[in-house]
Amino acid sequence: MFESWFRLVAASAEMARAAIHTGEAVVAADRVIRSRSTTIADAFDHPFGADYAELARLVPEKILASTRAAGDVAVETLAIWSAAGRAWQSPAFSRTTELMTRTMGLYAIGLKPFHTAVTGNDRRLHRKARKRA
Repeated sequence: MFESWFRLVAASAEMARAAIHTGEAVVAADRVIRSRSTTIADAFDHPFGADYAELARLVPEKILASTRAAGDVAVETLAIWSAAGRAWQSPAFSRTTELMTRTMGLYAIGLKPFHTAVTGNDRRLHRKARKRA
């Protein structure tokens, strides 16, 4: 019985961490978009001096993050469905709590690749800007 409650508390803490990571990703995305908007504008003004290495990252990194998120969420969803298939055999509170808490964690699983990419870009672009200054 207590194990189920501990799972619920842990899932709630994980959801709070996911909310913090969402905020970090939003702030980092704002800085990355501002930096890259300047890079794009500079490329229009000075095409021969443009930062094509940075511009070449724009699309592939989004495809990579989306693919990773979709794959990770799909794997966990299949595992949840598999566990749900077994749950009907023993519909105990602990089994349904496990399914519920795992489902609650899907958002964090899907967010992770985007958070990693955007916060990494933010750090990299910040270092790059400090070198130029």
